[in-house]
Amino acid sequence: MTDDKLPARNPGWQELEQAGLPSPTWADQPGAVYGPVGSDHDEESGLDVSRLLAAVFRFRWLVVLATILGAVGGGVAWSRTDLEYVAGASLWIQASDRGAPNQGPITGSQLLTSTSWIELLRSFAVLNTVVIDTRLYLTVPDTTVRPAFASFRIDEAFVPGDYELQYSPSTQTVTLFRDGLTVESKVLGEKLGTVVGFDWTPTIEALAPEKRIAFSVARPWVVAEGVRGNLVAQMDRNGTFIWVELRGKDAAEVAATLNAILDQHVELAAELKSAALEERTSVLEGQLATVESELESSERALELFRKVVLASASIPVGFPPVYIQVEVDGERYDEMHVEGEQFVVVGASVGWGF
Repeated sequence: MTDDKLPARNPGWQELEQAGLPSPTWADQPGAVYGPVGSDHDEESGLDVSRLLAAVFRFRWLVVLATILGAVGGGVAWSRTDLEYVAGASLWIQASDRGAPNQGPITGSQLLTSTSWIELLRSFAVLNTVVIDTRLYLTVPDTTVRPAFASFRIDEAFVPGDYELQYSPSTQTVTLFRDGLTVESKVLGEKLGTVVGFDWTPTIEALAPEKRIAFSVARPWVVAEGVRGNLVAQMDRNGTFIWVELRGKDAAEVAATLNAILDQHVELAAELKSAALEERTSVLEGQLATVESELESSERALELFRKVVLASASIPVGFPPVYIQVEVDGERYDEMHVEGEQFVVVGASVGWGF
């Protein structure tokens, strides 16, 4: 085949060659290599790494700028995202089996129903106690100064609100502020905040001189209501296990709070069970006293009946008299009965009449 029978080359191919791109070749031209369809050669030639690197290098500043903007944006989004931690646990509930064949005639009823166990877990009897014991009513934003509040407690009557604490090394005093006004100032080692219901002796190891430390104190029942909103409890169909979950912002605080809730729930359940056992014992003791009294009364009636029967058969010489104990005006006497003689006399009289 001669070149004059081949189609004319497209003038645009020269522009491709000048741009550094390979021009198409015909099958009978030198350098044209063809392989079977789907061969490894096609797969390897599908990605031109050199062209890819050249494109990246050409737009290198745009790539660097996009990377920096993405990293900064991700950091900002992460810092403004409120993380939420979830702590979970399970409780085993021992339910009474009324259908058990080895139960006796006197059996105690079940302490609480299945749903009542969950209500007990979410009750203020549990949550309010946990809030007070774990001091969830106290909020100190600066975690570095929290050791100064290690002994902080509240009385039954206290004033909630936002406070500030300031340590003055020159006078060796600590001052408590509320709404910018001085509440109380005490020398180191003395209790601070007694006028607002605080039981607290602050330590100065973590306090910076002349710096006001902000903190707040809330009512325990208000905090308990918030804990209740983050608490989820579910029971299985058999009423044997309770799955509990608690959500919060602080992982350590969430775990400690959940453990305290479970401990308080178990302790309160034990108190209820003990109270129910004492009440049941008291009822049984009363029933036992009543049964013993009735048994003694029946035994006395039976003994009296026996004596009356013997007395009705007693006659002189044949059967001895029967003595029956009686009580008159608080004095006990023995009555002698020989009623059998009367029957003999009556019988004899009747016999003589015929």
